[in-house]
Amino acid sequence: MDHFEKQEAEHLPTTVTDEDIANAIEDEHGAKYSPDGKRLLQGADIKAYAIKEGTEVICDNAFRGCTSLEQINIPDSVTSIGDGAFYHCTSLRQINIPDRVTSIGDWAFADCKSLRQITIPDGVTSIGNSAFSGCTSLREINIPDSVTSIEFGTFSYCTSLEQINIPDSVTSIGFIAFGHCTSLREINIPDSVTSIEFGAFNGCTSLEQINIPDSVTSIGDSAFKGCKSLQTILIPRGSREKFERLLPDDKDKLVVYIHHHCYRRGPHKSHRGRTWRKVQPRRETPAARS
Repeated sequence: MDHFEKQEAEHLPTTVTDEDIANAIEDEHGAKYSPDGKRLLQGADIKAYAIKEGTEVICDNAFRGCTSLEQINIPDSVTSIGDGAFYHCTSLRQINIPDRVTSIGDWAFADCKSLRQITIPDGVTSIGNSAFSGCTSLREINIPDSVTSIEFGTFSYCTSLEQINIPDSVTSIGFIAFGHCTSLREINIPDSVTSIEFGAFNGCTSLEQINIPDSVTSIGDSAFKGCKSLQTILIPRGSREKFERLLPDDKDKLVVYIHHHCYRRGPHKSHRGRTWRKVQPRRETPAARS
C-alpha cells in the first residue's frame, strides 16, 4: 500500500447508511459489502466466516450479536475495525488482527465472552472506549508501543485477565480502564504515564501490588477502590509526600523503592531491567527527599 492508498483507506467511513445497504453487494452467506468491495457493511451469523480479500474497513456493528460466529478470518487488506464490529459475538474464541489495522473502534470486541486470545499489531494507534470490555475469558493481552492511551473502560470486566503489559508509549490510563478485572494480581505502570483517571483499577479484587512511577502527577478518585487484596503500592524515592497527597486513602500501602547502589538493606526486586531495594514503609526525612 503506497502513501496515497493509505490516505484513501483512512478516509473510508465505518458508519453505514440506509443507502449503503440499498446499494450493497451480498455474498453467498448473506454478508453485505459496498459495491467497490472495500467496506464490509454487514457480516454473516455463521460458525466460520472469511472476510473477502480487498476489504479495508469492517464497519460499525458489522457482526454485532452474531452469536454463532466462532472463527473469523480477517484479510491483510483491512486497516480499520469499526465501533461495535464484533460486539456480543459470544462464541468467538480467537481473532488475529492484521498488521495494517491502525484503529479499533469503541466496543469493537466488547462482550465477546469466549474470546481467549487476541494479538494487537504494532500498527494500532487507537483502541476505543470499552473495546474489550466484558471479554470474560481473556487471560492475557499485549498492548503495542504504538498506543499512547488506554481509554474509558477498554479492558473493564475482563474477569479472567491475569497479566497486562502496558508499553512505555502510554501516557494516560483512562476512566475505569481496568475496572473489575478481578483476576489481575500485579501491574507495572511505565515511566511514560502521567495520569491515572477515576476508577482506573476499581474493583480489581485480586490486585496485590502496583508500581507507580514518579512521572504520574494525577490520580483520580476511586482509582484503587475495592482492591481489597492490595497490600503494596511501590513508589520511587523522594515521592512519598506527593503520593500521600494523591492517594490519601492508601497512605499505609506506600512502599518506597530505591536503586540497588543505596546503602540501605532489604529484599531485592527487579522491575523493567532495574534492581531496587526496599525501604521500609515509613516517612522519609527531609534530607532523604529529592
